[in-house]
Amino acid sequence: MTDGGLTDAIPVIRAYEDGARDITVVLSRPPGYRKKPPKFAFVPKRLFRNYPALADASLRRAEQYNSVLSFIENPPPDCTVRVIAPPANFAVGRLTRKQELLEQGYHDGHRAGLIYLDEEI
Repeated sequence: MTDGGLTDAIPVIRAYEDGARDITVVLSRPPGYRKKPPKFAFVPKRLFRNYPALADASLRRAEQYNSVLSFIENPPPDCTVRVIAPPANFAVGRLTRKQELLEQGYHDGHRAGLIYLDEEI
């Protein structure tokens, strides 16, 4: 079992399909980020050989993720998508463990949220 991050990391299209037309998205990567496809396709195929659907989802993850980012950047005319995202120099990644970088990331995210709220008022 996995979480939704593997197949629908940013469920904004699902929200739209379910009728949402005013959507706020909180991203953990700066604007313009795109996920790269896996370099070694054989790894998930071998790792998840007993779970072929999981292997396929893993291999399609970048394509699916990037298509959602395109939707966010260019939503349908009847939909407004607001985005809260960290700054371009955001130093926190998926495997970041350095306390000072994590604290900086927290403050960057807090600041992005406050800026968003200030713009909404």
